[in-house]
Amino acid sequence: MGKHCEDDPALSILDEYLARLQSGESPDRDALLRDHPELASALECLDALEALAPSPGECPEPSGPADEYADGRAPLPRDFGPYELVREVGRGGMGVVYEARQKGLDRSVAVKMILAGNLASPEIVRRFQAEAKAAARLRHPNIVHIHDVGRVDGQDFFVMEYIEGQSLEKLIADGTVEPARAVRLMTAVARAVEHLHQHGVLHRDLKPSNILLDGEGQPLVTDFGLAKVFTSDSQTTATGVIA
Repeated sequence: MGKHCEDDPALSILDEYLARLQSGESPDRDALLRDHPELASALECLDALEALAPSPGECPEPSGPADEYADGRAPLPRDFGPYELVREVGRGGMGVVYEARQKGLDRSVAVKMILAGNLASPEIVRRFQAEAKAAARLRHPNIVHIHDVGRVDGQDFFVMEYIEGQSLEKLIADGTVEPARAVRLMTAVARAVEHLHQHGVLHRDLKPSNILLDGEGQPLVTDFGLAKVFTSDSQTTATGVIA
């Protein structure tokens, strides 16, 4: 777990527990929880991810149509499984985001995909899916909700609510934010981050551009492209973020 272990003795203990599991040992889970009840949420999250995460063999590298979606070469609007991609709204070092329409419910959503190329390796795809599923379990008024995780034409994706508004980065760039409003915004964001940590998730890329403001000015934490669940290999991550 790297630096996080040094900062939190409990995480060091969890890291040691996971390392023993991976080496084939059978450490006493009940004793661990008895001595460190604060690790219960992290262990529950890990159990859920282990049950849901596909094996590497189930994650072939995207090719063909998947390259077109992730590289932005697909003409828009365009059908994408149960969604209609409307327009590209963001792109980063790891992924691309589309505004889309969920055809069955006739609602606007945001669809995120991994960029084609080296970042779409089976291991990165597996982590992408696991992180999306971890985020989907979070329910907090200041965290963007994840609606769906899946694959269409070999392209892995996840779907979240579409926020009509601007980022905190743009709000700051447009002018000075009044102190009282800044306090309200950061209090809400801090509560969202606390919720993440209580459920064993580290965002690891929290910044103004990853905080969206809805039509009422309420902040929502988004972009889990670098998020990590508390695991023994959590210090390994792809460079870049989902836009």
